[in-house]
Amino acid sequence: MFSSIIATVNELAIALSDKLKRNFYNYNDLETAIDEYTLVSKDGSMLTVLKIDGVKNIISGNTYLYSVLAKVSNALSSAMEGKKHIVQSCFQLNPQKSEILIEKILRPSYLTCQRLNIDLEYMLNSQKEVSRGAAAEEKNFLLLWTTLTALTPEELKKSNEQRANEFKNADLPTSSSSSNPFVAHMAIYDRHKSFVDMVNSQLGQAGIVIEKIKVQEAVREIRMGVDEEYTSENWEPFLPGDRILPTQMKQTTKYDEWDVIAPKLSQQICNKDAEIINSKIVKVGNTYYAPIYIDLMPKEVKPFTEFFKSMLNFNMPWRILYTITGNGMAGQTLKNTISRVLSISSESNKLYNDAYRNLKALQMSGGVVVSFQIALCTWADSLEKIQEQAAKLARATEAWGNCNVSEITGNPVSGLASASMGFTSNGIATVTAAPLDDAISMLPFARPSALWQDGACLLNSPDGKLMPYQPMSSVQATWISLIFAGPGSGKSVFMNKTHMALCLSAGIERLPRIAMIEVGPTSKGFIELMRDALPKNKKEQAVYINLINDPRYAINPMDLKVGCRFPLATDRQFIINLMLLTMSFGDSKPNPILVNFITDVVDAAFEYFSDSPTYTKNDPKVYTKYVVHSIDEKLAKLGYNLPDEDDLLDDIEKINDEVVLKQRKQRLTWHQVCDILAKEGDMEDALLATRRASPIITDLPLIARNTRSIQDKYKGMKLSDSGDERTIFDDFEFAIDNVVNAYPLLSGYTKFDLGEARLISLDLNEVAKSNGMQADMQTAIMYMYAMKLTSGDFFLSEDNVKELPFKLNVSAPEYAPVSLYKKYHAQRIAEIREDKKRVSIDEFHRTSKSSMVREQVVTYMREGRKWGVEVILASQNINDYDKDMLDQATATFVMSANKTSIVNDYVEKVGITDEAEIDVLKNRIHPPLGRRGNVFMAKFETKRGNFTQILNNKMGPVEIWSLSTTSEDVRLRSIIFSRVGSVIGRKVLSDAYPDGSAASDIENRKRYANVSSEQDESIYEQVVEEMLNRYGPKYGVTGRKTTAFA
Repeated sequence: MFSSIIATVNELAIALSDKLKRNFYNYNDLETAIDEYTLVSKDGSMLTVLKIDGVKNIISGNTYLYSVLAKVSNALSSAMEGKKHIVQSCFQLNPQKSEILIEKILRPSYLTCQRLNIDLEYMLNSQKEVSRGAAAEEKNFLLLWTTLTALTPEELKKSNEQRANEFKNADLPTSSSSSNPFVAHMAIYDRHKSFVDMVNSQLGQAGIVIEKIKVQEAVREIRMGVDEEYTSENWEPFLPGDRILPTQMKQTTKYDEWDVIAPKLSQQICNKDAEIINSKIVKVGNTYYAPIYIDLMPKEVKPFTEFFKSMLNFNMPWRILYTITGNGMAGQTLKNTISRVLSISSESNKLYNDAYRNLKALQMSGGVVVSFQIALCTWADSLEKIQEQAAKLARATEAWGNCNVSEITGNPVSGLASASMGFTSNGIATVTAAPLDDAISMLPFARPSALWQDGACLLNSPDGKLMPYQPMSSVQATWISLIFAGPGSGKSVFMNKTHMALCLSAGIERLPRIAMIEVGPTSKGFIELMRDALPKNKKEQAVYINLINDPRYAINPMDLKVGCRFPLATDRQFIINLMLLTMSFGDSKPNPILVNFITDVVDAAFEYFSDSPTYTKNDPKVYTKYVVHSIDEKLAKLGYNLPDEDDLLDDIEKINDEVVLKQRKQRLTWHQVCDILAKEGDMEDALLATRRASPIITDLPLIARNTRSIQDKYKGMKLSDSGDERTIFDDFEFAIDNVVNAYPLLSGYTKFDLGEARLISLDLNEVAKSNGMQADMQTAIMYMYAMKLTSGDFFLSEDNVKELPFKLNVSAPEYAPVSLYKKYHAQRIAEIREDKKRVSIDEFHRTSKSSMVREQVVTYMREGRKWGVEVILASQNINDYDKDMLDQATATFVMSANKTSIVNDYVEKVGITDEAEIDVLKNRIHPPLGRRGNVFMAKFETKRGNFTQILNNKMGPVEIWSLSTTSEDVRLRSIIFSRVGSVIGRKVLSDAYPDGSAASDIENRKRYANVSSEQDESIYEQVVEEMLNRYGPKYGVTGRKTTAFA
């Protein structure tokens, strides 16, 4: 009976006090701002708002308790002496804002689609649709108040006098809506700043991603809490110092003045009145709010994560506001006295006495006891919805450690203010004394931190928080990614998704340059997708090549850049390395004599075939008709009447024949042809001419035999002491013959031209073999070839222009347009430098037998940042990477582990110690499971520190069907694409198999039909027919016969 009387009296007191507050803004205590991070309330208290994104790492309960929360407790304990500081924590979840949030995250990518004219908006729409159902907008803030109790009575008196004098002398025009510029007690300003900086620093050291937000953003967020419908993302309050248009004429002063003082923040925040619907519900604008508060704290302290998980089931908006004030025992004396009186008639109150004595003992032993309040709120657009949501919120709250909730606040407007961020530090929720550690353990600090604010690769935490990822963003200082993933883990689809995300990077003016080197058609679907998406005149920018060791794919390793007579230093080194690879594969270190020999031969070849007057014994290659038809036509139009046949000797074996040299020098050379075409602005044909002017591998043995300086230097030298008579010249010729016979694609002039391609997928499945030394050497050569072909120009810089078209200290012939070439290459290099560039190598374990390839990759890693290049490697096991690679990685994605041995290897090599991360590796990672996505662990090194998170790659059917590499799905995709085209094909596949795979259905059909893999073509055809008959008509296509689709 007594408790009900007390409750009634409390509610009457609250209701009476609220009668004095006629307008909604009277419930808000904020007055003005005094700097970019500090707000001031009507009584002079100061407030700074910090935004919390979450914790950096996956952490176990013990780590969170003893590491994170211990540091938070340490940071706050000294501030909780008395009531000089108040800490509020506000967390808000709104599933109804998921679509708006996703739109904001993807907006830069939509703009890139429009800017580059890429038809990929439907892929972004697919990501939006998949994420919308599971995601929600999260907001998490920490509010730090410093009150006037931080001042001694003497300091407060002095501060009041100072404010009164300032106000008196200012003679400022004011109105009822004007803020008081002298409301702040500056005596507490330094103490407030120190308090804020200390908490911000300590929480950051605890692994919490936290930052101070400016007063404009803070006030906007406060206003959104009670009037989101009419508060735009760009709204900002008027603050002192802002330019304000005159709004009100003063009639009370001795002269006319306009009101130019910023309005009170409370009136800017609450620009609508609040309508009381009933004792539980209030309406602001078109939105109904139902505030509640915890009347009796939980019997068992439970972490916030448990409450969060229970609320996810309701898919509704809600907010929770915690208030922690120091000196929690101060208010307990009266209650303790009352409980002693009540204990005469109520035995249960002895429990209160016991709790009081426990808290007092904790305080006496040095523990911190605080005053603790928890208020909650939900909102909806109808009365029926808000009543339903309020009931759900109350049920979930009471289940959180078994606490009691009150939905009756006396005045629901006061209840709303007490459950809204930044309204008041003195809410009406029941005040409970609690150990500081217990109070902190209930705060919402353990949410995962989302590193990227936007990104075209939209991922989620397992419980739905949006975690966008954007490759090559400024979040990281350098971009080196390693992927560990076994077969069927979702690795290939994820890589393709990141390729697409790179293509949709914010602000880019051109497609990035992506070199994809892989074994199998990993990125074939991605290339098909991009070719479909690109406009007609740019489809050649996306190319997939299934490489075959055939002259059709010939690329001369010694090719020069257009107009150049000598290779750049990087190109020169590549040629030397390739030659070394053919002669010393398997050796731990190449023979130094061989290195010098090959270097001298390569240099001699370029000198001999150049037209520089610096070299008197040179003999540039002579132009021959009928080799390049377009060049013949161009020269004819320019008036070069050349004979139909070149009747002069063209035999390199006679390079020392003076007569032949004299005759050849009277002819037009390929270098001269290049210069003629370049002057005409035809750089495309000029490049073809340069290729014919370049040395080829078959030239090298004769260069070695006929260059006097090389003969003199290496005459009689041998590479081994085996006793045979073979000299270094014999071994070199033998190696070159082997290259010519074994590798037709390296043995002649370049025939294979990638043109303007920017997205290049090179499939090495036919040429990168394993098992045996010869196969391993071929694989190594093909990887070197692939890296040169796809990414050779990624590492150019403005300094390289000095080496073009002639190397330093080498003269150019009078006819060579040196400045034209320098300008052309400078422009081209500048464009390449601006572009985002990625080298992606899948099945990296195939390079395990080639130290030279791996050294080249490490060089890419070390120098990538300088050149704006990302390196991403994917393999099945962490042991496939060298220590140097692991040390340099700035992002690792673990997409399969599970097995104890794999987990142990990862733990050992990456240095994992937290039990939560080990548990993730063992139990929580899983491959793609239809619409559930695939869960993996990611570690990032960023400018803000190291982060480890669990991520879920959920994808829609259109995305999966576009990027999948599952063999059955790839085959089915190819068949239907050949029938109806890729655009309609993707739509039909997505309708027929919304989980993104037909593999299990096809396997079941094979089993039922009892056909082998060699005889299963009919199964695929049957599936295609059924899909087209059922889903094709809505896209204007149909199958050849009607069948029921199962």
